[in-house]
Amino acid sequence: MEGEIVKVIKRNKFLITVLLLFICISIFAVFSLKELLYPNEKTELYGNRLMEIEKFPVSDDTKRAIADYMKDSEKIVTGNMNINGKIIRIHFDVVNETNLDSAKTMANEILIKFPDTIKEFYDIEFYVTEKGNVNSELFPIIGSKSSLKKVITWINKGGINE
Repeated sequence: MEGEIVKVIKRNKFLITVLLLFICISIFAVFSLKELLYPNEKTELYGNRLMEIEKFPVSDDTKRAIADYMKDSEKIVTGNMNINGKIIRIHFDVVNETNLDSAKTMANEILIKFPDTIKEFYDIEFYVTEKGNVNSELFPIIGSKSSLKKVITWINKGGINE
């Protein structure tokens, strides 16, 4: 039995060598393809942009002050705040017939509630919609304050609006 196996191997040396070479190349190709498709699997989702984020937590007092402002405002129907990485997203619905300047003023009043250290570390985005009016001529508007800037840049249906 062993003698027959040795004879088959000797007769098919070339075929076995090609087969082993193909298997080795296939394994190498699979690992290379995985590395090509998922190059940063070992790194964090946000890379090193979140370094030292623990030094700049948004305090519960700040969160509470913003929630209280949105709850107490007569022109804000609903509102919420989410923090993802270095981005703070604030969304609030305003009552019908609210003008753009009033909505922007509310966003600026919310921005004032953040300490300067938070404003200089996080990007803050505002999403303002008009409650129940999907076909509004003015809303939605989106405001963005980069950690590198002091003011909110606004975008609405008419385009960019500082």
